[in-house]
Amino acid sequence: MDVELEKYRRGYEKAAQYYNLFTNNEDLPFYLSYAKNCGSPILDLAAGTGRVSLHLARNGFDVVSLENSSTMLAEFRRLLGQEEQETAKRIQVVKGDMRSFDLGRKFPLVIIPTSFGHALTTEEQILLLDCVRHHLLEDGTFVVDLFPAGNQPEYGSFEEPAVGIGNDRTVTRSGIMRSHLLKQILSLKITFTISKTSTGEVLEKIHQESAVALVYNREFELLLRHSRMMIVEEFGDFNKSPYSEGSARRIAVTKMI
Repeated sequence: MDVELEKYRRGYEKAAQYYNLFTNNEDLPFYLSYAKNCGSPILDLAAGTGRVSLHLARNGFDVVSLENSSTMLAEFRRLLGQEEQETAKRIQVVKGDMRSFDLGRKFPLVIIPTSFGHALTTEEQILLLDCVRHHLLEDGTFVVDLFPAGNQPEYGSFEEPAVGIGNDRTVTRSGIMRSHLLKQILSLKITFTISKTSTGEVLEKIHQESAVALVYNREFELLLRHSRMMIVEEFGDFNKSPYSEGSARRIAVTKMI
């Protein structure tokens, strides 16, 4: 076992309740458009707190949401409990590892929004793609959203605006990221700071460490070829702009060969 890699698998275990406050939902119309093209049921891998799954279910689609983090699942189920019954009944939440699962059924659409890189090694990425292939219908579609490794900074930092969370409290998220080129890992150290809105007094700080794999374009194409899959469309953003080498994202729409 690589102890350092195991440390990075902790993700948002301490701060799942704040995860959705800092997410950009620009991808939701994109995934909804593919849901409309492919139909139900949809398999949402590494579903997190259900951000994408809930949007699809609200629009009438049946979704199976696979997530391995107990705290993310707890937040997902809390949010699901606030939904209308018609929405909630369209979602089946499953605790499972995207690298090794067997649901005993196939899907016309499998998606993995932003989280492919949480399979940290080549072996894990192959296992993930094999699981996807096992769960796709013969003409099914797999959509994966990547941050191309060649465009990632060697070092960076960020601090996001405060978000109100009620009871005279706000939360901010800040962090640093570093690319470890030999390991092909982008490590993240994130701090959530909860403060009193009226005075600015810091009430709590939550520190998280996480990481994603740095996946290079040629490497991703080889992974797909190994798993007998091919790219049929690819975009540089969720407005479906053409992908180019300078694009911040590589959104690949794939099918089995």
